[in-house]
Amino acid sequence: MYEIIISVVTSLVSGFIFWLIFTKIPEIIRYRKVRPVVEYDVNVISVYILFYLQMAFDNRGMRPSVSQNKIKANIFSEE
Repeated sequence: MYEIIISVVTSLVSGFIFWLIFTKIPEIIRYRKVRPVVEYDVNVISVYILFYLQMAFDNRGMRPSVSQNKIKANIFSEE
């Protein structure tokens, strides 16, 4: 009985170690490589959307007269 418990525990520990080495660590490495690229793209898209919204609300030319904080907070309306 004691040998069976030892073999089951050893099997679980080795399974966890192999899962950690072959699945979890490569997933973490991929996440760290992709995350900065995605965050940069989202930031660029956000800036472009804010610029186009500001152009739509601006009626005096290309001056930044509309408060960008109001647009981001969604409290600025066309009226």
